[in-house]
Amino acid sequence: VAAAAARPGTRTDLPWPRGLSAQDDDGLRVSSALAQRDAVAVLPVDAFAPVRLSLARAMHGLVLRHGFSGAELDGIVGPWRAVLVPPSGPAARRRAG
Repeated sequence: VAAAAARPGTRTDLPWPRGLSAQDDDGLRVSSALAQRDAVAVLPVDAFAPVRLSLARAMHGLVLRHGFSGAELDGIVGPWRAVLVPPSGPAARRRAG
C-alpha cells in the first residue's frame, strides 16, 4: 500500500463534497483533522512524505464519505481502500457473520 501511495502523481489534496465546506462545518473539519492526525501517527516516523499525505487524504475522505459518491470516495481513498474500507457484499457478510 505504501509503495502505491508513494507513486508520483498520487493526489494529496483534501477535497470537500458538494454542499459541505470546511468553513461552515467545524465539526466535520475537526473530525477530519483528528482522523488524519491519528492515522498518520501510526506510520513510522521516517515514512515518506507522500505516503503520509496520501493516508491523511484517505482518512479525510472516510470522515466525509457521506457526502461523496462511491466513485469519488474510491478516488480519494485510493490505494488505502483495501486497508481502510471493509469489503461489502454477500461474501463479506458471510465472513463477518
